[in-house]
Amino acid sequence: MKRVHMLTKEEWPDTSHLVTEDDEPVDNPFQERQSKLLTDTLYASWSGVKFLAFANVGLFYSISQDPIVPDVMVSMGVDAIVDPTQPGEHRSYFSWEYGKVPDLVVEIVSNRKGGEDENKLHTYARIGVSYYLIYDRLHLLSSRSIRLFELRGGRYVECPKNVKIRSLGLGFTTQEGLYEGYPGHYLRFTDLSGKVLPTKQEVVELVRTQADEERRRADEASRRADDESRRADDESRRADDESRRADEESRRADEESRRAERLAQRLRELGVDDL
Repeated sequence: MKRVHMLTKEEWPDTSHLVTEDDEPVDNPFQERQSKLLTDTLYASWSGVKFLAFANVGLFYSISQDPIVPDVMVSMGVDAIVDPTQPGEHRSYFSWEYGKVPDLVVEIVSNRKGGEDENKLHTYARIGVSYYLIYDRLHLLSSRSIRLFELRGGRYVECPKNVKIRSLGLGFTTQEGLYEGYPGHYLRFTDLSGKVLPTKQEVVELVRTQADEERRRADEASRRADDESRRADDESRRADDESRRADEESRRADEESRRAERLAQRLRELGVDDL
């Protein structure tokens, strides 16, 4: 991972001449949701990891150059400098403020005019982005839906078909599904074992499912305990009944013995030997 040297605010250059908000819309609803899904996934799954992930945010790599706006970018080992939700705060990635360019950029192909495998590829290589991924779900530029490039010697080299970035702990796959109510064949992040990283909503649903299952098991355990308690009570009552019956039989035996003794005594009094 590249060493991060973040400038202090006093060292930041004047950026008042730069346009950081052009309000240009993304190409289509799928692309907008696809970008959000990827950043959502990382923030939901990478607990304790120091990183930033942005969707459709301007990447400024030079004070004198116009920015490029990746669909998704991921930068490791950096902290948020400003709160983009606050009025007046820019929602851009100034590489001189963060001390580095992003480690990973993802571009989503929606037409043949975006230059994802030409101009953008050369730009990202020139500014030093370590990994560049092109997601072409409609196969507009290639027969492969996922192409991953690694920067080597200032040039991008396409990675094998089994796309993984071990230094980031990320893999990639595609999955049919819904995101924010919109169906599509989405690009998904995975861990290095191939397990799909969940979104926040998927984490919530998983936790709810686990909680429901735990409650169900607890209820079943409680019911079993109640059944055992009732059986123990029944056994105790049966034991008490048996004990009472034994006592009654013992009393009857004692009474019979006493009656027999009284009869024998009466016979002796009458001068009759015992029978």
